[in-house]
Amino acid sequence: MGPCGWCVDKSKVMLAAAWLLPMALLTTSRWQDVWITDRKITGDTSMIVREAVRNSEVVLMLPGIASAAECSALVDAACEIATRASASSKPFTHGRVRLPCIAATQRAQAQGKPCPVALTHEADALVQAMLTRCLDVIDEQLPSLRLLFGHGKGSLASMYAANALLWADREPAVNVYKEGGEFLPHKDGQALTVLIPLTTSDAFKGGGTGFWRADTNALQPRGPPTVSLAPPAGTALLWGGRLTHAGLPVEDGTRAVLVASFSPRSGYEEGDFDFESTTTFES
Repeated sequence: MGPCGWCVDKSKVMLAAAWLLPMALLTTSRWQDVWITDRKITGDTSMIVREAVRNSEVVLMLPGIASAAECSALVDAACEIATRASASSKPFTHGRVRLPCIAATQRAQAQGKPCPVALTHEADALVQAMLTRCLDVIDEQLPSLRLLFGHGKGSLASMYAANALLWADREPAVNVYKEGGEFLPHKDGQALTVLIPLTTSDAFKGGGTGFWRADTNALQPRGPPTVSLAPPAGTALLWGGRLTHAGLPVEDGTRAVLVASFSPRSGYEEGDFDFESTTTFES
């Protein structure tokens, strides 16, 4: 059975982790932009995009970050973990469960915060590979975004490898949504958020990610989202920390996404991140 049946072939996860695809073998297309405001691009496109991300005016899409096999393997691994956890507790809150990577779980436990069991080592390797690949593409196609993390800090991929990024609470993580599952409107409060859908569109009904204009009240947005996106599995979405967004309710099936919000650990200018996260998590 697939993820909706909560049955998984463990060998599939191990196989995917064993042959993680190098960037050169994936068909990553040029980045695309989805504007939340009516701004028209003029002048230096790269610098305008950087400021638009900082001001949460745009969502960027990077196609082909993860292969279908990698996405499927990570979904299966997350479903297996959720099934095991449900035997001793109730991991789903509002129809969703968050499964952090190993390092994120260790950070939460060290701070005394409630946290589900971590991803397996094989699934954790998939998460790291997808994030590294995404950061490599950002460095190549959107180098101006590095300036969101301070001047002279090198590539985002090198910052990730050097543990120079500060992650949001219990992230990176895989969020799994079942029927009725949603993530209420909030702002991440970080320099950048990466979200990679892992399930194909035929695995669920409803769902997707809704975005409201940056000046929207994060906890009580009025009206429907300005933009709703449900890109193909393996496509990364990028946005800034001021952007109000929500995981829209899943009507049927299972939806899974990899999410990671982060800022530089140190060395950025005073006032660069003068906005607060409104994300809340239930224990």
